[in-house]
Amino acid sequence: MKGTVKRFVGYHGYGFIIGEDEKNYFVHVSDIEDHKELNAGQKVSFEPSENQKGLIAKKVKLEGE
Repeated sequence: MKGTVKRFVGYHGYGFIIGEDEKNYFVHVSDIEDHKELNAGQKVSFEPSENQKGLIAKKVKLEGE
């Protein structure tokens, strides 16, 4: 799935992505390829998943890399 970074708090290591389905996905730095930080507005691709707390993004990769 593709999406756009809504916000990412680098010092906490997590943030949110708005998927192409217009839902919010939680993302943790450990699920970002190469453990890079993300910035609001960046385009990404990811594998949507779900845990007991809600929707999450796995295997997040910056588009164009």
